[in-house]
Amino acid sequence: MSRYLSLALLGALAACGGQKTYSSLGELTRAQEEDGFVLLGSFGDSWPATIVEEREARDEISFTRANGTPHRYPGYTGYTLKVVRLKGTDGGEGLFVFRSKEKE
Repeated sequence: MSRYLSLALLGALAACGGQKTYSSLGELTRAQEEDGFVLLGSFGDSWPATIVEEREARDEISFTRANGTPHRYPGYTGYTLKVVRLKGTDGGEGLFVFRSKEKE
């Protein structure tokens, strides 16, 4: 299979509800704002990048970066928190923490 055909198939899979790819932090932030979330914090900056993990929790959230550093966001009682982990085309990791715009 040619390289171009392989890339086209990967692009088609991503477009059909597979992993979402973003070209910048602004693009990711706008998409999350449309879903009712605002940015709290970010780690890493590698674009374009594809979502490899997305998790939500109420009131607080914790996660561990690829380098082993743990992080915790407590004290958001009544909010939904979301961690979005992306992998850049250069292999770099980006982690972004969002909270819901409104308390629930």
